[in-house]
Amino acid sequence: GPYIGPRLLEWLRRDFEPVRRTVSDMAQDLTALAGEVSARTGAALLVQNLIASSALNRISNYAWLGDSFSESLPVMAMEANLMLSDLSRAPNVSMIDSDALAADLGVRHVPDGAHASRELLEAQRGEFHRVLRVRGIPGF
Repeated sequence: GPYIGPRLLEWLRRDFEPVRRTVSDMAQDLTALAGEVSARTGAALLVQNLIASSALNRISNYAWLGDSFSESLPVMAMEANLMLSDLSRAPNVSMIDSDALAADLGVRHVPDGAHASRELLEAQRGEFHRVLRVRGIPGF
């Protein structure tokens, strides 16, 4: 695209291999990471979900349209958010629900579908502080 020059694209093609990862793959890795962090340090993970709420994507199920749609970014974002929600049931994992914050404030606070407005960023920051206080982290 307009933000990536030809030398960077050449380097990416030459030195990297695309790896397809499913939401299940990510869930397994994050579950293992949470277990390892807990076992080694007793610490907790704090994850933030994706902002999947959008004025652009109002279809809730693309599966009937075939693999290309079921692998689309909106569907994968929703599935990833469900996975993170399930993961946050573990005692050493907390989640900031950025998607719920965006929905509460209104999707206009995510004008391009990815980047948050100042108000949404402040709401996210407040949630981070709240979770850190609940976890008993000094200074919060």
